[in-house]
Amino acid sequence: AERMSFEEIQVAGLQQSSESAAVLVKKLDGTPLEKLYFLKVPNWISSKNISMRDFVEAADLSWKKVMRHEQPFSPWSDFHDGHTMETLRFDRLKEDKVPFQLYGAGSVGRAYIPHTTSTMEWFGEEWDVSK
Repeated sequence: AERMSFEEIQVAGLQQSSESAAVLVKKLDGTPLEKLYFLKVPNWISSKNISMRDFVEAADLSWKKVMRHEQPFSPWSDFHDGHTMETLRFDRLKEDKVPFQLYGAGSVGRAYIPHTTSTMEWFGEEWDVSK
């Protein structure tokens, strides 16, 4: 992945954000695949008195419970973008002690993106993290 400059980021909501970042995801051969955008928006409060921060905290708590096997599933786990396995090395996540899930005989992996309501999913051939 490659961090993009502010001038290269052209996305809805950018002007309303207090901070922004974008990452260009590339295949192993260096071919650009997709831009991922991260925007920090003001902490609005809904008519039900629920803030964006509440959603982020709920996603974080729910993901941690799933990773500790305290609950089998989190609706936040399915709020993700997807890429082929070639855009990530799970052995590096393991080395950095980043919690992630592998399922589907190891052909699908998912990790939570901290401080957001999103996860990232990778799919492809079976991945062996025992190495």
